[in-house]
Amino acid sequence: MAFLQKYPFHLFLLGILLHLLAVLLPSAFVTHDGPSHLYNAHIINQILFTEGSIYEQFHILNLNFLQPNLLGYVPLCLFQLFLPFLWAEKITVALYVLLFAFGFRYLLKQHSPNADWYALLIFPFVLNVVLFWGFFNFLIALGLSFYLLAYYERGRASNTGVSWLLLCLLSLIIFYSHALVFVFCGVYVLIREAHTLFVNRSPKRAAFFVAIRETSFLIPGAVLFLAYLIRQAGTDSAGNAAFDLGKRLSGLILNPEVLSFSGYSEGAYVVPLFLLLVVLGGIKLWQDHKNKTSLWSVSFLLMLFFFLATLFTPEEAGGGSVIVPRLNLVFFLFFLVWISRQELNRTVKWLIGIYLVFSLALLSVRFQFIQAGAQQCHHVIESSALFLEKNSLIGSIHNKPVSRFVGDYQIHTYFDIMTNIDLYAALDQGCLSLHNYEANMPREISYFPVSWRHAERIEVVRDPSHTPLILEYTHPDTLAKYKISPPEVLLCVGQSVDPSGGKAMWDPQGAYKQVFGDSIAFLRVYSRMGDIGK
Repeated sequence: MAFLQKYPFHLFLLGILLHLLAVLLPSAFVTHDGPSHLYNAHIINQILFTEGSIYEQFHILNLNFLQPNLLGYVPLCLFQLFLPFLWAEKITVALYVLLFAFGFRYLLKQHSPNADWYALLIFPFVLNVVLFWGFFNFLIALGLSFYLLAYYERGRASNTGVSWLLLCLLSLIIFYSHALVFVFCGVYVLIREAHTLFVNRSPKRAAFFVAIRETSFLIPGAVLFLAYLIRQAGTDSAGNAAFDLGKRLSGLILNPEVLSFSGYSEGAYVVPLFLLLVVLGGIKLWQDHKNKTSLWSVSFLLMLFFFLATLFTPEEAGGGSVIVPRLNLVFFLFFLVWISRQELNRTVKWLIGIYLVFSLALLSVRFQFIQAGAQQCHHVIESSALFLEKNSLIGSIHNKPVSRFVGDYQIHTYFDIMTNIDLYAALDQGCLSLHNYEANMPREISYFPVSWRHAERIEVVRDPSHTPLILEYTHPDTLAKYKISPPEVLLCVGQSVDPSGGKAMWDPQGAYKQVFGDSIAFLRVYSRMGDIGK
């Protein structure tokens, strides 16, 4: 504890180093959407820098100034130019870790005189559920938003033309990384300015014009966001998923969704961490009551807003899915900002020290989880390598959820982290895969940078008849419609309930035969008759 009291920033640096090692030491960092982002970044490089590649034959770049989902592709493209693809992905995640952790600490410094201490609370939220969903664009935007909001707080009094331009530029970069985070920034700024107007009882007329000036840097991004919403109108699903308030409350209180995603092994650490946060929040309320401090601070209003947003936002809002865990994460981040404004006494320091111990214990569980995903990644790459030809077309069949257990560690996951793992095999052997959900979005409304060249989309069948699994495969008639030759090899990922019955659906002509199957029924390889092996 003496070391903690004297060197909190050094412990922060040590914690960041350990998180970086957890990302970089395993041979791969597997996430749900990560392989797809990595694969499409490879396609972008091939189209830009390799003439006549198979990727250029099948894909085009979807250039659109209203694509608020792009920034994460920049490091993935850049690093793949001179690094192996798995390292490109790991370094991208490592950059996110640095951006997220140091950005949050920088924002805390604008709210709390004890930011070095309270920054230690961020560690459990670094390797969070949103990261393992593979939402790189969102998290990079979130890391950048910390710098935007901190710079906004620092410059509110001076607000020079240079600072306005910098804020405007950073807000546009955030918009193009992820529109939802741009909205979060807008919420922060509006609540901040409204608090100045109404809670602080500033002179209304003068303060109103000051508030307009302070928020004006968001106008260019807001215009782009409005144009994006108009373009997407009528195409996004909103609120189709069943709403369960009890489940939402559980995801915030009893079983924090942003921390609890890899199952039973992490509960011994997540529960104490959550209880420590509750105690710190209770101390903050007691101190505010004792000091007669108003409850309605900016950080409290932000925390309350995202608490309500987490409870009541439709799961499919905003043109995508899995929005609630993102709101869940942002709620906890502003909860940390709120409690960082309390007095730093000896009791609080001890609680933060205990919290740090449990944070590092949770990191060890995350490290095992990452190692398990890396094992499965290499299993798929090495097992399929014998049957894949460079510049060939391959297809995939998925029995979803692909695998609720990954690797020898048998760590349970609440979402299907292995669903895009076949794309690592395509990257390793330089194959073009028909399994590309990003390219499959209709071009006129797509927020991804790659589309199919000739086909509007490749029809994907999702058959739920093999319960509890969903069989997902490319419809055989789609390829003939666009005069695309059938793929030479199919990778079948996930354990099937009825292998023969499933094959009759995705291979009605009996054109493929199995040439490989692993011992855990996770991966099977099928080849067209006469196209077996290299």
